[in-house]
Amino acid sequence: MITLAKLTIFNAYDGNIDGPTRMGRQSVFQEISSDEWHLITGMYQDISIINQNKASNDFIEKAVKNICTICDNESSLLLLNQLNVYKLFDQVVNVLMSIKSLTKSDADTTYAGFDDAASFIEELDFDIAALKMCDFTTLDNVKIEFLPTSTYQELSMSNGWSNQYLRLSKEFDQLYKMIYIK
Repeated sequence: MITLAKLTIFNAYDGNIDGPTRMGRQSVFQEISSDEWHLITGMYQDISIINQNKASNDFIEKAVKNICTICDNESSLLLLNQLNVYKLFDQVVNVLMSIKSLTKSDADTTYAGFDDAASFIEELDFDIAALKMCDFTTLDNVKIEFLPTSTYQELSMSNGWSNQYLRLSKEFDQLYKMIYIK
């Protein structure tokens, strides 16, 4: 498991695996193995490729999942926040969290296509979880939910928050364009 302490050691030597040996600090390798050093190197290379806009959507999704799998929470957050596209996905998550907060437990969801607010919130939570992993398929599905007369607009009109919907829809559209322009 990659931890913040291991990232700190890696970064202290600018990723140069020979750095500790040259400085007579071989004891560093009691705290971080060479395999872990190489994993961190690979993650930083992935981040660089992604931030240079040289990665496919699948590559991005796999890199994010890899970081979340082999890192603890603190170190994965540190690495993910270095990804420009992750920051944009995180802002999309915030837009959906706003929709969630506007949806009361007694919300009228009939025209939005849900039996009740709990069903809608459950689906929204699923989308939020997927977007936190930079899932482009979910992003495209959420785009459909923002279209005129689709789920979010119908929900907003039935429950008296149309103005907030318009603001959130505009914010989502801007983020969506930024993600795909990369």
